[in-house]
Amino acid sequence: MSGVASSGMGVPPPVLRIIPELRADHVKRSSSMTAAETLYVDTNPDLPGTHLPSGFRRVSSLGLIKYVILSRAAVLELPEPLWVRFLPKTALAALAWKASRLVRRTPGTTVAYAIENNEPVNLLFGNRHVPQSVAVPLTLLLGLVIRSSVDRLCFGSEGSRATYQSIPLVSGIDHSVVVNLPARPTLVNAPPPDANTRRNRVVFVGVLEPRKGIDVLMKSWPSVEQCCPDAVLTIVGDGPMSREVEQWSAESPRTRDLRGRLPHSQVSSLIGESALLVAPSVRDGRWREQIGLPILEALTVGTTVVASDETALATWLAAKGHSVLGAHELSKDLAGEIVDRLRTPLPIDQVVASLPEVSGRVAADEWLNQDQHSPSDGASDGHRRGGY
Repeated sequence: MSGVASSGMGVPPPVLRIIPELRADHVKRSSSMTAAETLYVDTNPDLPGTHLPSGFRRVSSLGLIKYVILSRAAVLELPEPLWVRFLPKTALAALAWKASRLVRRTPGTTVAYAIENNEPVNLLFGNRHVPQSVAVPLTLLLGLVIRSSVDRLCFGSEGSRATYQSIPLVSGIDHSVVVNLPARPTLVNAPPPDANTRRNRVVFVGVLEPRKGIDVLMKSWPSVEQCCPDAVLTIVGDGPMSREVEQWSAESPRTRDLRGRLPHSQVSSLIGESALLVAPSVRDGRWREQIGLPILEALTVGTTVVASDETALATWLAAKGHSVLGAHELSKDLAGEIVDRLRTPLPIDQVVASLPEVSGRVAADEWLNQDQHSPSDGASDGHRRGGY
């Protein structure tokens, strides 16, 4: 196959990785992960401006199955099993992989990385009320599909582990938990940020829609302006509420700065120029904040996080001194919390020092693909099993 990344001259990469929607972050960390040919079906809006190295190939649904059947890789890395919209393709890819290995009489392993933390019933049915007589057998069917598709499963949080293991049969899959945290940056690739340039600056990054909490942030911000006249809110993103946010920002352009959608590199810079990142997401049917990429970006540059308890990192964030608010208390408490944290943000060095030496996603990849590494190649058991 042309354009395939390889682990050596003429040797195919050991992993075939499937990504339903390619993001800039997937590309950014690929060089730190097990060599793989990466197939993706669609792209995220944050991808433009990101250079794609060799080994990334966009495919159709039919092309995906073709590549899976013909691949000589030893490991098939499947998408998140509870990405329900993509689950039929995931199950079909797993079936095609296992059948092709059986016909060739060659070993092969299917693995997956999981961060979904919403209840399975919500994922299957959204906000609709479904009787137990329907929900129970369909949840059992879901468990059967996951159990038959995945040989090894790594969870990115305790919340995702709890979600998956509430599904029948899934607890029998070989699994581990590695908390999804970014790697601690070094001074070589991350010069020390200046706290003075960040003073009174707050940033929101996300789709402009109610489930990301932009509406409650807009309602709360005038109170912040009254208490901290020098505070500036930068909003990055677009979406269904773009027009409403634009009109709201125009009412006070000095303290409300709408930037719209920006390339990933510019987003990272804006987060690094802010004292606080606000991520007040709320659950909505099938959707619940899993980790939150802006939160991970904020941690790598030492920015204090103010988030709702919907992110799977809520427990970790609270333990490290960040602010975590109950989703049902956001309307009442968000403004006051922003004011308090503008006055007393965490020291930048403290935020950065709380991160592990090896990113959680890379450590998870090491565990998932442990058969492809010699003992001296990979992370220690402490990295593989978490403890972050």
